[in-house]
This record gives sequence, structure tokens and C-alpha cells, in this order.
Amino acid sequence: MPPPPNTESSVIVETEGTSRRLTEAEFAEFQPHNNVLAEALAPNGISRIITQTTVIGDRALTSVSISLAGGAGAIYAARGASLPINAYWKDNHTVVIETKNEYEANTKCRTVRSFDELITIEYVDV
Repeated sequence: MPPPPNTESSVIVETEGTSRRLTEAEFAEFQPHNNVLAEALAPNGISRIITQTTVIGDRALTSVSISLAGGAGAIYAARGASLPINAYWKDNHTVVIETKNEYEANTKCRTVRSFDELITIEYVDV
């Protein structure tokens, strides 16, 4: 039996053959059609964080996703459309998310691991 999941950490797993890294031109075209609010490239020029909003009927989420060499996934999500959440890279191994403690977060990772890469997520209440 596998160990229970660690709720303080996300694991990003590469799915061979089903994903690829977007070029800058593809990302620029993709951005306005998928409610992307902001994106930030890591100092290493490879990893990226994307803040976006999703609205379905009367439900909405503003989320931050991370894309690493080994895969991608959500690291933070709060209920509400286009919330003023600011996410940026402090360095190649640290993401800072400026948000409000009052937001109802349903995803809030503290670390993300992809193969040998460990990313720490720091939260700042603004």
C-alpha cells in the first residue's frame, strides 16, 4: 500500500508524449483565450508561473500554476474571478505569491518537486 499523500507538497509528474513546452509566440496567442492574467519566467529561463482566472457559471477561481522541465500543475487557487494575486520568482528555487489571507484558498502548496528540482512557495499577506 502506498504512503498517504503529503498535503503540504505537490508532485509534478511528466506525462510522456502528451505535453510540450510552448514557444513564446504560441504562449502569446494562447494567453488572451484562456483568461491568463500574468506570467513570469524564472531567472533560469525555463520555469514559468502563470496566474489565470476560470469562470464557469457563477463559480470562479483565480489560480497560479507552475511549469517546470518535468511537468506542470496548480500551486495556489482561491475562489473568485481575477483576484489581485501577484506571483513572481524570488530566485530559481523560490516562488512568492502575494495574496490575502481572507481569500478562500482550495489549493495552497508550500513545496513542489519535479524529479530532483525542489521549489519552495512563500506566501505574503497583502
